[in-house]
Amino acid sequence: MTDETGFQTPRVALGAGVIAVAMAFLFLHTFGGRVLVELGNEIVGTDEAWRYRGLSTLVVLGGLLGAVGAAMRFRLEVWQTNLGWSLRAGSLAAVFGAMVDGWSGLLGAAFAMGVGAGWILTTLATGMRASIGTRRLGIVIGGGLALSVLLGEFALFMASLFGDPTKGAAIVIAMLLAATSVVVPFLTPLEPSMDMESGYRGKGLALNWILMAAVLGAGSALQGSAAAVAGHLSIITAGVIIPLLVGRWLDADHRRYALVTGVAILTVGAVLGNSAGIGSLMPLMATAWITTVAFHFAARGGRVWVAAGTVGLVLFVAPFAASQLAG
Repeated sequence: MTDETGFQTPRVALGAGVIAVAMAFLFLHTFGGRVLVELGNEIVGTDEAWRYRGLSTLVVLGGLLGAVGAAMRFRLEVWQTNLGWSLRAGSLAAVFGAMVDGWSGLLGAAFAMGVGAGWILTTLATGMRASIGTRRLGIVIGGGLALSVLLGEFALFMASLFGDPTKGAAIVIAMLLAATSVVVPFLTPLEPSMDMESGYRGKGLALNWILMAAVLGAGSALQGSAAAVAGHLSIITAGVIIPLLVGRWLDADHRRYALVTGVAILTVGAVLGNSAGIGSLMPLMATAWITTVAFHFAARGGRVWVAAGTVGLVLFVAPFAASQLAG
């Protein structure tokens, strides 16, 4: 067991990794966020906030269940098969969300989406060290997160070709998820290993989880008011540039400073508040920054329960808990 992997990753595997990461976060953020909310608006309108709390609660519970289930079922020798089927299952959840016309059906779709996203993210993160390696893992994850932002815009644009744009977006995302399962066979495990650093054990692991969850949660809570000040193009630009920058920085072996920098960005954003210009982008930048750091942390470890804990606690629970406290 070594800290660094020794193999040279084929370019086709790097490209497949970028696409897989992009689709996992497209499913989590675009379908699990904006599309689900818009589908709810079509059914009950925007005045019943308690309904949306139930919707987001089921997404988080599903995400936790999916992460735990994926960890329990993970075996590296069949991880490509599991990842492919989880992407297809996510596609079906998106189609189900587009088909339902009642609130109870949408709640079921939200839970299914959470299970699917938690399963996909945990399975993907755990197998990336063995198939992508550590040398270019950061840029693969950063590139995937940047691509997910662009694909989200693409899905919403293509949805205009359908009679119902919101349901059209769900169908486009479902098709992209299903198509992504085709590239999974290129992610062949080459060197099974785990990161042996202290950050993946005991107090080091707990500290990483607490800091990442705190920054992502606080950034998510501040993000709504910040987005109202920042322009749409600025938000998209930050969502694309920041993950690429962080990914490159992580590959340059600055991992110990990446989390601290995320904390600093969020602190500056909180001080500046809703001021125009760069201040309005700080919470958005901090969220994109820590999301990249968190998924890289999960993937670099090669440890399934670390991946499941990072996905469940940081990517699902932290933003939800912050939104409940802020609301």
